[in-house]
Parts: sequence; structure tokens; C-alpha cells
Amino acid sequence: MADKNGQRLVRLIDDILDIEKLEAGQLKVHLQQVDLLALVEQALVDNTPYAESFGVKLQHEFVVTQAELELDPHRFSQVLANLISNACKHSPAGATVTIIVRLVKHAGADWWEVAVSDSGDGIPLEFQPRVFERFAQADSSDRRRSGGTGLGLAITRGLVHAMGGEIGFTSVPKAGTEFQVRFPALPKDGRYTKQAKEST
Repeated sequence: MADKNGQRLVRLIDDILDIEKLEAGQLKVHLQQVDLLALVEQALVDNTPYAESFGVKLQHEFVVTQAELELDPHRFSQVLANLISNACKHSPAGATVTIIVRLVKHAGADWWEVAVSDSGDGIPLEFQPRVFERFAQADSSDRRRSGGTGLGLAITRGLVHAMGGEIGFTSVPKAGTEFQVRFPALPKDGRYTKQAKEST
């Protein structure tokens, strides 16, 4: 119990430091051209033990065969870890969490979208406007049950914005939740399109 409490305290301190840096504009991101599908596949490998601790299975669904864009791979892995852990915590044992990669149109340009979908109880309608707030959780008992700090989604939003992306979600109470993060796609010459720059 002491060991678990110590680990939780370390996570809380790390999360507070990250979100303070984000809000002060001091968290550095190092953008580079990456293979999005490879990053998602690695995230599934890295987060499978955590999912298994909740009796949850992870799977991916790639609607495309190739996806290259500019991201900070370390920070993007942190984003996926936060979204996957959140989905696992709110999924019943035996459920599956699916990570989907697809190309979408946004602001007249192509964007890559990564969605993390679960089949849990969904987010209560009255809580949905507060999802990305610091220390916000729909039920305070969830924090005790799962060991969360209540900062994961706030940090995730900050990291996505720092990398020039956007984040959103769709949720139906008792019917699951899907979080989506999206980033401008790169054209064949490896540079952002004018439309993609304006949309960020």
C-alpha cells in the first residue's frame, strides 16, 4: 500500500509540473516527421500490460495504410497513454478499447485523426463541459478506484495544442466514449498546406 501511494504521489507531482509548464508556455515540443501508424502500434504494445490489469483488450483499426505527419513522438505517446488509460479505467472487464486512425477533412484541409473508443458508461451530460478541466472527474470515487490524478485529460489537451493539433470527444451516457485528436496532414512535398496552417 505504501509503495502504491508513493507511485501515485510521483505521478501527481509529474502531472502538476507538466500542466504548470504547459500553462506557462514553457513545455518544449520537438516536432519531427513521423510514421503515425508505427507510433500507434507501439502505444498498443506499451499500454497492453496496463489494459490487462483492468481485464481490457486493446486493438487498432487503421482505415489507411500510410500516415506521415509532424509530431513530437514522445509527447504524442504521452497523449495516447493518457487516452488509453482513461478508456481502460472506464471500461468493464472483458471490454475492448479501439484505437482508430483515419483521414478527415477539417477547415478545408486534410487532417489525420486518431480516435480512442471505449464501451463504458459514457460521460454524464452535465459533466461533459468540464471534461478537460484540472482535477475534474465525473465521480470522485473514480479517482480512488483507478488511482488517477484528475489531470490526465487537461495535460492531454495542452500537449495536443502545443503540437498544433485539436482534441474533442463524443459520448453517449451508457453507450461509451470516443476521444479524437487530430493534426494537419503533410502534402507530398513534406510541408503544411496553407489551409492547415490557418486552421491551427
